[in-house]
Amino acid sequence: DWYDGLRSFLRLICGRNWLGGWLLPQEHSYFAIALPHRWWLFGVDYSLTDDLDTHQFQYFARIVELYFSKDVSLDKVIILSHLPDWIVNDHENQNYGANLRYLCQHVLQGRIKARLCGDIHNYTRHEPIKSQWRSVSVPKHMNIEDDKKLPQLKSLDHEQSTPDKTYDEVAGDTCGPALIVSGGGGAFCHPTHVPYKKPIDVDGVMYDRVTEYPSIEISKSYAAKNIFGFRRRNLKFDLLGGLMYYLLVFSAFPLCDLNIDSTKENWTVYDGVKKYLAVLGHTILEIVERSYVSVTALFIGWLLSVALVDRTLQFRHRFVIGTAHALLHFLNAVSVLVVMEMTIEAALENKLIGNKTAFDTFAAHFPSIVSVLKSLDEQYTCGWILYLLSGIFSVVDITGFHVSLRKTICDAKVKQIEFLFQKLEFPLALENEWYETLLPSRAHRLLYHITAVLFYWILCTPLAAFVVALYLFVSVNFLGIHFTEAFSSMRMEDFKNFLRCHIDKDGSLSIYAIGVDKVPRRWQQDSEWTGRGTLLQVPLLTTEQGDSQLPSNQVAGRSKPSRPMDNKRKANKWTKLRHKREKDKQMYYNIRDLRGIGPSYTWEKPSRWIPKKGESNIDFDDHIWIIDHIRIP
Repeated sequence: DWYDGLRSFLRLICGRNWLGGWLLPQEHSYFAIALPHRWWLFGVDYSLTDDLDTHQFQYFARIVELYFSKDVSLDKVIILSHLPDWIVNDHENQNYGANLRYLCQHVLQGRIKARLCGDIHNYTRHEPIKSQWRSVSVPKHMNIEDDKKLPQLKSLDHEQSTPDKTYDEVAGDTCGPALIVSGGGGAFCHPTHVPYKKPIDVDGVMYDRVTEYPSIEISKSYAAKNIFGFRRRNLKFDLLGGLMYYLLVFSAFPLCDLNIDSTKENWTVYDGVKKYLAVLGHTILEIVERSYVSVTALFIGWLLSVALVDRTLQFRHRFVIGTAHALLHFLNAVSVLVVMEMTIEAALENKLIGNKTAFDTFAAHFPSIVSVLKSLDEQYTCGWILYLLSGIFSVVDITGFHVSLRKTICDAKVKQIEFLFQKLEFPLALENEWYETLLPSRAHRLLYHITAVLFYWILCTPLAAFVVALYLFVSVNFLGIHFTEAFSSMRMEDFKNFLRCHIDKDGSLSIYAIGVDKVPRRWQQDSEWTGRGTLLQVPLLTTEQGDSQLPSNQVAGRSKPSRPMDNKRKANKWTKLRHKREKDKQMYYNIRDLRGIGPSYTWEKPSRWIPKKGESNIDFDDHIWIIDHIRIP
């Protein structure tokens, strides 16, 4: 696969001789390597078209023409690519890799024995339903009892492992290659229950999935855990979810004249639910019929919900799913608003909170202090003292401040209605006065929405994250879509896997799939790391003037490399430091000698970091397993 684009791949991978303990002989983004016993490895580059280009096709065709025998049974080829087109084409109804399939069918002509891919971050193996080889048990030297070879690997008796499956050997049956996906090095784990486990048609040969890692049961369980774990792992989603929810109900703030009548003696929960449903329906109609900001946000959210549905479905299905998703968010946003406003109204009716701010209460209890501050304010600070004091009280009692702003806006609405009924009785000259005194100022509205969004954000963000998590759960477990979005949001680092391939003396190919159930969360430096070099103590020689023979950035005790000339105080400080060094003509500093250690692929211990064991971390060796083994003659 490419590393952040072809240019970076060529510069960081193909342009280097060694990297991370591995020799890098690769010079291009595609290659062909001759292996023992007439095995070949073809590494193809799907580029941006998910298929071979003309130059690659000619390159591999030329290799076959020059080096392959006309007897197709002698040469055996392993195809290495990043995209498992047999899964993607079946799931998305696409035709990726058409040129590669033509190369396999008409140029290689049955020489392909295995295809190895990644891109999907799990492990699966598909075999022809009537296959001429079988899954085999783990050989003795791979078991934990043998401490001479790979003691950290365990046999197939792990609960994740698939028991041996034997397929009928049909004489004369034309079988396709083994199709293996090992993308366990990805940033997160993909599910194995989506795409669905079913026979697929690959170029006229029916294939069945015989092995997967992790198991389908574990994959489904992790999808269910994401319902309540989505927000904890994606806290930044609160920014988007809270903003979208607030825009959906922006035009409805505040809900005035609710008249819950919660103080009545015969008031019941049934009355509250009935009032809630009535207010909810009325608010939805008001937003749809009369608002501008909220209905625009609703329309944009609906378009995005439909457009972001997995494109593997038909448009009518995407339209229904996206519309249902958008309506659920809209209903939840309005519900949170109604609950919030009804709670405030019920608290006002039961006098749990007042309409006055904390500063008004302070002024009522301490009028003498306020009068002194007011007189000082008028003489010296032009009103800033009381304004600042009122702001401090507003921050301390933000609930009362919000309720007072809400009351101001609601009272203005009532006065506007009263004026409309009495307008003909007022002189025309009072219209401007009405406009200035009855309508709340922009500052009032701004402060109200700032305080409202604080309370609304706390209530709506958990619900918004829950709806998205529920949508992803239903999509991946019941609809078979959004499997990347559902599992990438979990950021699950476990269930890594990789392959180890070995060509035996008889020419057969053994492919081992190694799985890691749990990866370490904490690491420590390996004390035996070869790249550490040899620690040396080198004398630091100084001249009579105190200047070091080393570069200035390596001189011990010098915090500033520039010698000041025009500042007397700094010059004196430099002189004192020079005299201090002259007392000890010979000092030592530690360096590491990296000469002679060679490139990292020659190191005995190329990895600098190893898992840190302890109570707060896992025992890494206990989570490594052989999850699959196949032997191809």
